[in-house]
This record gives sequence, structure tokens and C-alpha cells, in this order.
Amino acid sequence: MNRFRPLSIDELQLNLPLREMIDQLSRSEPGLLLFTGISRSGKTTALLALALKLAKPELPVILICEERGAFTSWHQSPDRWRTIIVDPGEAATSECRWRKKLMSAEVPKEAILVIDDLNELNSASVLEASMGRWLLTQMDTPLVATDVAYPLAGIGITHDDFLTHFRLVWSQQLIGLLCTKCSAPTKLTTPEMDDLFPIGLPGDNIRREVGCARCDATNSSHGKGNEGIVAIADVLLIDDASRKLCRQAVEDGTPLSVGPTSHITAQDQARSLAGQGLVGINTFRDAILRNPLLRAQNQLERERSTSFRLGNLFDKFVSPEIKDRLLDREALQSVINGESLQISCLFCDIRNFTARAESRNPEELFAELNRYFAQVVDAVLAHDGTIDKFIGDAVMVVFGAPMAQSDHAQRAVACALSIRKSVAQYNVDHGSDMPITVGIGVNSGNAIAGCIGTDRRMEYTVLGDTVNIAARLESRAAPGQILISGATRGSLNERFELRSVGSLELKGKVVRVDAFEVI
Repeated sequence: MNRFRPLSIDELQLNLPLREMIDQLSRSEPGLLLFTGISRSGKTTALLALALKLAKPELPVILICEERGAFTSWHQSPDRWRTIIVDPGEAATSECRWRKKLMSAEVPKEAILVIDDLNELNSASVLEASMGRWLLTQMDTPLVATDVAYPLAGIGITHDDFLTHFRLVWSQQLIGLLCTKCSAPTKLTTPEMDDLFPIGLPGDNIRREVGCARCDATNSSHGKGNEGIVAIADVLLIDDASRKLCRQAVEDGTPLSVGPTSHITAQDQARSLAGQGLVGINTFRDAILRNPLLRAQNQLERERSTSFRLGNLFDKFVSPEIKDRLLDREALQSVINGESLQISCLFCDIRNFTARAESRNPEELFAELNRYFAQVVDAVLAHDGTIDKFIGDAVMVVFGAPMAQSDHAQRAVACALSIRKSVAQYNVDHGSDMPITVGIGVNSGNAIAGCIGTDRRMEYTVLGDTVNIAARLESRAAPGQILISGATRGSLNERFELRSVGSLELKGKVVRVDAFEVI
């Protein structure tokens, strides 16, 4: 009888999400559980601990291996556990030997099977033997989650087999535990935060490894300032809730995007340990740099964090519909290259801003401008406009780009009225001794919309005479006045009350422009 004692799940000191996942697994339909990792990563420990968790008193547990001693690095075995040796014999007959042994009477159907190594010689037999019961096995590979499907295909297990038969992929690795005697609290720089914790710190006890005689002597192989090791695991649960997304990740080669109840990453566990001060920040960084899996997970998180922040940035300038178009790959290309669109352009400027600036200190003026612009931005987004740019105390707004809008003129004029109303209410609410008044100009027509600049800096804008006329109309508008061109008037319905102000001579324009005031 082998002399070993598998660690219990409790002894593995798993975090709460992982415990909950294991409990969920134990209540699900049985199937294949695969443990991966590099050699000496502790995956056998986790494999036997989970076998102990799943084994009920009446269920026999059978350890199956090709070499005596494969499981003998342990202590006393539970009485109901027994070992079967499959003599590999000649390579040509090894597969037959595996099938014959797994289907023999000495392997009862209700038994939980633990197989030391999954390989090309036993893969078909393992799949067959796992039908309707728990079968736990392991494989040397650093790959995790759905990426494990690719080396499995190399030993004859198809992607369909993987998604049908496998219930769990558990990939384990070891990292150094911080020496509590010599560790020191530390503050991370902004680049360190962006690099190591792109989605935020998991705790407030970040510490650095210092190193002392005790930890240097006892654990030098795990780096300065470490004493002992801890296992972290990337665990994927393949069930009815996650299987469709797992299949998509396998077939398309895309990152896995199932929820935390089905996938717990080693990155999350390592980050949690660092946040609790159990793993030093240098060890955490080193684990990411030298392990391709943690590095890939960290890079994915950084990209997702950047995309999230970019989406939030878009939210400040454009409506959700426009943001969705900018985030669409094909639509984005046309935005970058430039496109001819029918648009309405709105310019809004504070009147007598110079006098206002002279009467206030810079801090007061800056705060007032931000409060004012908040009113303008709300009005623009409410009418699905795009803020092209802020120019000092002025703002340029576009309707009809980057997303075409058939009613861009109506939206622009309605937005102008909304801005004027909001500014009036702002003056009432803040009771200023110098009320804010604005002049607004709107023009409609054809323009080129796209990104201009260089490889080092670009900005999205609209260009053309349509824009120039809108700016000139704004400069001619009196305080509180909204001036629109004849082109804009021709695109409006009868909901707006207008008054002609005649044909205006605008700066830089040879031909006079018919203008109307919005009442």
C-alpha cells in the first residue's frame, strides 16, 4: 500500500471564491478534471486534495499510474484508496493496456479515478472511462483555461471532447511568500500602479522585500525577502453556464470572458496576496515577468482597463450611440480616413469674458468655467451632439458626425436653445454679480470629418466652409442671441420661431450670408 496523505482542501488555504467554485463543482455532474502546471508546481497536491473532497465514504478512490512511486511522496493513504499499476510495456500496445485496465472488473464503475499522467497513449481510454464519474488527471503544461484545449488536441482530444467531457481545468504555480520579519510597507508610483494593478489595488498592505539572515538562509531560491512558498491557481469551471463562451474562446482563439463564478485567474489570486502583504511587490512583478500566463493575463487587464477608460472618456464628449460607432473597427477606419458628411456646426462663446477674467482670480474663474461647461456638455449629449473642442471659453459642437443624423439641423438648434435656457438657470442658481451670457452661431452643410494630425498626435474634427460660417455667425451674435444661417433654416421644421436679421457680411466671406435669429 502506498504511504501518502493528500492535503485536504482546507489545508490548501484557498480563498473564498475558489472554495465556492469547488462546492459548486461537487454538486454538478461528474466528469474529467485536469490539473496542469510545470514540473514541481504543486499540481499533484491540489489534484489529490480535490479527490479527497469529492470522495464520499462509500466511494472507492483508485490511483492509476505507470510507475510505482508516482504518488509515494505523501504520507498515510486513506484506507479505501488503492493503487493500480499499468505496465506501459511496448509502445504499440500501451494504449490497449490502458483501455483493458480501465475497463476491467478491478476498476468499479462508481470509483473515483486518479490518473498520474494524461498523454497520447491513454487519452482515448481516459475519455471513455470518465463517462458518468469523476476522473482526475494531470498534464505538464503552463497553459490554463481554454488554452489547454490546444495541447490536448496534440494528444488526440478534440475541442468537442474537451468541452463535452472536461468539467475543470486547474493550473497551478508557486510564488514566494513574503518574510514577515524584514518586509517593509511601500507606496507605489503611478507607472507601477498602471503596470502591476491596472484595475486597482486589491488592498492597502503593499510591502517590499528587504531581506534578512533568516529568509536569505531558508529560502534563497525564491528570492530575497521571501520565506516559504504559496500556490496560486487558475481555475476554469466548464458547465452549462460557461460552455458556450468557452467554445467561442477555443474556436476563435479569443480571450476567455466568462464570469468569476466560472473562472478564477491566478492573476487575481496573486494580486490578492500582494494586497494583503503576503507576497512582496517585487515577487509579484517577477512572477508576471517570468511567467507567460501571468504576463498575458496582466496585459489583457491593461488593455481592458485602457478600453474602459477610453469608453469613459468618450462618454464625456459623445452620446452612447456615437461611442459605439467609434469603438466599431470598420466604422472607426472611415473616421480615421475622413469622410464627407452633411452636418450642422454650433459655436457657443461667453460674452465679455475678458472683463470676467480680470475681476476674478484664476482659481475662481477655472471653477466657474467648469460649472458652466457642465451645463453645456449636458445639453450637447442630450441632443446626441459631439463636442469637437473647447477653445478657451468657447465650445465647438458637431451634429451629424461621426454618426450621420438626418435631423442634424433640428438637433443643433434645439441644443442651442437648451444651452441658453441652462445658462439662464445657472445664473439664477448661483446669483452671480456678473451673469454669464452667451452668443451662439449655427450653420449646416457639407464638411469633411475625420482625424487630422501626425503619428504622435491626432484629433477628430470637421473641416470646411460650413464650420467657418458657423464660427462667424457666433461672433456676430449679441449676448443671449442664437443666429443660424439660411442653410440651417431650410432644414428645419416649423417647431422653431425665427426672425430674419437680413443678409450679413461675415469676416473672410465674399458672399453675404442670410441669417435668422432663433426666438
